Amino acid sequence: YRAVAESYGVEVEPQLFQYSTLADALADAADYVDAQIVFAALPHSPIPFLYRFHCWLLRRRLAQTDRQLHLFERRRQSGQWTPAIFVPATRQPISHH
Repeated sequence: YRAVAESYGVEVEPQLFQYSTLADALADAADYVDAQIVFAALPHSPIPFLYRFHCWLLRRRLAQTDRQLHLFERRRQSGQWTPAIFVPATRQPISHH
């Protein structure tokens, strides 16, 4: 991640944080550095609902301080992480009949 950030001219300074969950760590780190946008990869759970719930919870917590969350998604075929993110649509697509 460091190389990607630096290739875009973003300053990287590693920080150590104590946390109980990754979602808590991400939200606390965003508060600490006053980030407007957080790019993250959350671990998937064997229970699909639990993964979606953690994503929702983190997105909600970040939104309380006007921060955006963009999640890196795992490729279904290979199981490898990709630099692609899912960005929800801000409005409904126009339907052509």
